Amino acid sequence: MWSRATLKSRAKAKLFGSYWPIVLVSFIFLLVSGSGGSSDTSELSEYADTLPPEVIATIFTTILILSLITILLSIFVFFPISVGCRRYFINLENGTATYGDMLCAFRENYWNVVKIGVLHGLYIFLWTLLLIIPGIIKSYAYRMVPYILAEDTSISSSEVFNLSSNLMDNNKFDSFVLDLSFLGWELLSLFLLGIPGVFYVNPYVYLTETELYLHLSGTRARYTAGSTYGDQTGYYHTQSTNTGSSNAYGGYADIYRNAYGQSDTDQNKDNNY
Repeated sequence: MWSRATLKSRAKAKLFGSYWPIVLVSFIFLLVSGSGGSSDTSELSEYADTLPPEVIATIFTTILILSLITILLSIFVFFPISVGCRRYFINLENGTATYGDMLCAFRENYWNVVKIGVLHGLYIFLWTLLLIIPGIIKSYAYRMVPYILAEDTSISSSEVFNLSSNLMDNNKFDSFVLDLSFLGWELLSLFLLGIPGVFYVNPYVYLTETELYLHLSGTRARYTAGSTYGDQTGYYHTQSTNTGSSNAYGGYADIYRNAYGQSDTDQNKDNNY
């Protein structure tokens, strides 16, 4: 089990422990995460009858081109950077976070990251087409996909979506409530022109979500036990625990244990959370 108070307490401790670097990375994360805005053509439609046809065609063509460029940037640039920002947040746990983490997806299995990013957006979009509620549920089920990808850029698409779904099993509603708990801060940030968001609220939210991932995946327990970090073929491999058993999932044996049922040893580690 996890509590909102514990996650938030850990997040605030990290934020104030390395304030300005985290604010900078959070600002970059905000920029790349909020890059998929849509063009508003409602005002153009009102004046369509008063404009020459060639002007209308030029405007719509420009909007179409800009939208296409934005989509391509989101797929090939912004999503990989967002994965790297999440690796930075994860690496804060063991004190190895560097600005270079933000570019990790461009150095490691870039096309796999791009593919999973496309599938991530596509799956949620298709579920949302059915009804809004199923789309929201699936967005929470796949919430940990970028974090898992940040730890292992070589993981297959089927594995990463299965892992995220199982990690979020029985945690989706609590995660929704966790998001709602930031509503007051976000309204305050909106009222104050986004300034609190840049310098406090957004980093606070990002770190809290990272704390949720660290707990659900068992990553914090692995750090406590001792692990190597930075192996591109499986981003972490526990050194001193669970030896003698083959790791059928690259670096993800421990996450599978958390997703499908833990051993007594791992459960005891999480109880100390």
